[in-house]
Amino acid sequence: AAIPNVGDKFWRRMMKTFGDYTSYDSVRTRVVYVGPKLIIMEDSLSPLAGTMDNEYVAIGTEFDRDMYGYLSNFGDPLVLDSQTDNNGRVIAIFSKKVNDYTVGSGGSLLGFVTSCDFAPNTDPDPRNVCVPSNEGEYFYAFVPNPNASGNANWSLEDWRHYVRGTMLHEFKHVVMFAERISRDATNAEDSWLEEATAQMATEFWARKLYSNKGQKANISWG
Repeated sequence: AAIPNVGDKFWRRMMKTFGDYTSYDSVRTRVVYVGPKLIIMEDSLSPLAGTMDNEYVAIGTEFDRDMYGYLSNFGDPLVLDSQTDNNGRVIAIFSKKVNDYTVGSGGSLLGFVTSCDFAPNTDPDPRNVCVPSNEGEYFYAFVPNPNASGNANWSLEDWRHYVRGTMLHEFKHVVMFAERISRDATNAEDSWLEEATAQMATEFWARKLYSNKGQKANISWG
């Protein structure tokens, strides 16, 4: 796929229900950031759509400059890029549809990734197909929605605080999917280990960001 320009608009797919790989919502997105390793797209129906460009540029710049490199501790999120969209970048879609998802006992969801995106969305052999796939390395993220209630209510300040660590955490999951698929693994990593290493990816970045503490140094959280 050609590398897009800021302002380009695309339809993208988003699965409606976790575990349902047969249906999806169509999301109209606008490209708001294109960096050396990251593309950010905003859902045109997000509550603050069109007013957040500076926020997305700041997050995208930080990801490319300070965050992406930590993923190499675990693998390469783009190891399958030549077989997917071949654009040399991971992609983040910010959409209120993520806010509207619930998990567990009604808790809110900050973002997700899916192995579905590494499969084609059409193929002569239906066993190869995952219909909601965007055929690339994707992360789907929540958006600020300060006038909402319940799980969907996120101030811009709180969103800015939580979304960055979530982004690095979830792209660590992309690394896992990409590396295991590239090695013909028959299953994903055990969840206890995968969640732990995704948290580690975020901690590597946070140690530098908040306290400039190196490996094995005591951060003194209190």
